[in-house]
Amino acid sequence: MNRSTHRIRIMALLLAIVAFPDPGDPMARLRALPAGSPPGTEPKAQAAAPAGSRKADTVLVNGAILVFSGIERNDGAGPPKFEQAVAIADGRIVFVGPDAKARQYAGPATRVIDLEGRMVMPGLVDGHFHGTRPTDCEMGYAGGTIAQVLAKLQACLDRPDQAAFKKTNVRLTATHLFGEAIVPAGTALTRADLDRLDTTRPVMVENADGHKFWMNSRAIENARIDEKTPDQPGGMIGRDADRKPNGTFSDFEVGDWGSTAPVTEETRIEIVRRTNADASRKGITAVFVPGGGEEEIAQWARVQDQKQMTVRANLGLSAPFAHGTTDPAALRQRIAALDEFKKYARGLIAVTSVKIYCDGVMEYPAHTAAMLKPYNVNTGTLDKPNWRPGTNRGPDPSCSDARAGFIALDKAGWQIHVHAIGDRATREALDNFQAAIEQNGARDLRHTITHLQAIDEADVPRFARLGVIASMSLQWARRDAYSVNGTIGYIDGALYDRLYPAAELWRSGAVIAGGSDYPVDPLLPFVQIETAVDHTGETVPGVFPGALSPREVVPDRLAVIKMHTINAAYQLHRERDIGSIEVGKYADLIVLSQDLFRIPVERISDTRVLLTMLGGTIVFRDSDSGIGVDTRPQ
Repeated sequence: MNRSTHRIRIMALLLAIVAFPDPGDPMARLRALPAGSPPGTEPKAQAAAPAGSRKADTVLVNGAILVFSGIERNDGAGPPKFEQAVAIADGRIVFVGPDAKARQYAGPATRVIDLEGRMVMPGLVDGHFHGTRPTDCEMGYAGGTIAQVLAKLQACLDRPDQAAFKKTNVRLTATHLFGEAIVPAGTALTRADLDRLDTTRPVMVENADGHKFWMNSRAIENARIDEKTPDQPGGMIGRDADRKPNGTFSDFEVGDWGSTAPVTEETRIEIVRRTNADASRKGITAVFVPGGGEEEIAQWARVQDQKQMTVRANLGLSAPFAHGTTDPAALRQRIAALDEFKKYARGLIAVTSVKIYCDGVMEYPAHTAAMLKPYNVNTGTLDKPNWRPGTNRGPDPSCSDARAGFIALDKAGWQIHVHAIGDRATREALDNFQAAIEQNGARDLRHTITHLQAIDEADVPRFARLGVIASMSLQWARRDAYSVNGTIGYIDGALYDRLYPAAELWRSGAVIAGGSDYPVDPLLPFVQIETAVDHTGETVPGVFPGALSPREVVPDRLAVIKMHTINAAYQLHRERDIGSIEVGKYADLIVLSQDLFRIPVERISDTRVLLTMLGGTIVFRDSDSGIGVDTRPQ
């Protein structure tokens, strides 16, 4: 930082102190400043270059270009506004406005794209995205009967590429089972079921949520888990009446449970390439990838070095300390070691964040989300339930025992990204952030809590007050096997009616950023947007009729779109460059098959992406649409 920049920051903060003298609101000074990073150094708005003074590389005309500025804080942005055209030069937007003026930017070498009236919006920014994962057996986010589940698994075991391992100790991992959708309702997969498979291989079946999994007897024996094995803090073993493992595990870390088939480095690199391509096809131009290790981050860097990235990526690291670590010297040493990962930041890649888990998941049978009230227990039957308060509140403490780590990471300048599902986990995370601000001072790190299935009403206003971003996967805010079979009765009814409290957060002025949590769900960003608006998810297979927590819908479509663009860009500290279609920003934009503001809400999920641009370069084009074909200016 040079001295003049330092003086600008000090002057801006002094002005903010005059405007917001309340010492009880530690983030007020930062909110007084324009959005940007670092505070006090934001560039002035750029005007379009004079028409014809420079020629564009690309001009998009005859469209409905959605324009807005500023992050969404429920501050009365008003109805959506549209322009006709946009001109792009050297990867950035140089003009937004009428067709006639935009065409003046076109020269002999300019690509002119006739949008034929279609809607253009900023590229989607995904604030919680894990990327495509390797798998031996894809279960397709489906449930079904136990017989149907076993048939899918057996088909994978019998595939030519797997058949050679059938009678070996090479493990098979199946992913994306929708365990809550196994029928009849209340049926659970067990080790006895998996032992019926025709194989000697150790088998693990992962639930789509990434927090539950099932293992056959060979895998359990390999992992040396038996009736004497204790549960872990926040991790549980499902047990029979005699305490033997029944095959169900929730947020439990297993050791070596079988040998692995060799996977080449090139295969791993190809998975990152495929992740980029998958995102581009869905209109996503920037992502935050949380909690990776060095191997994964190095693979992203390899793809960047090969110039095959088609999304901007902020890569997050896993916390380098265990909950309960309080020794200052140990924390400083471990956090300082994270700086080594910054060597991978280049091109489209940034390395800025550290992920911390505060709990697991809320749904039965896991019940590893940290709750203020204990989960209920059904002492009756499925047909005639009799709910009584139990004793399990999830991991306790949730993350109050990680407070020293929060404070140390904040002091070192790392953005903290917290997994919190339950209301107690959210409260403990907010308490930790407040402690960090009180000790280190308020800074523009934009700490984030992700998922937020349940928040106590008293904690809702703390997000805006502390400057903590709410990253939400709002495609979950619907009635489905998770929220009905796995949740109703197990938690307090009043809390159930407030699940995924996006409306409360929005009305309080909190910054909500959209995040898919892909591949926990299929990558369907327009399902996310639709479900945020109506909480029904009617277009998603396997849902139940009606809306989930209808009081928590955000009915303003523009607000929801901004949550999935400029707000998520703000989370990534990139809002000065991406997230909206404005002069001076990168030309990260997408062309849609329909206008999101002129269709019934239940049709939003039908939206297709026809073209995706990253920095003015077309990285995806729907060949059937005809959009993006070169034309010459008339």
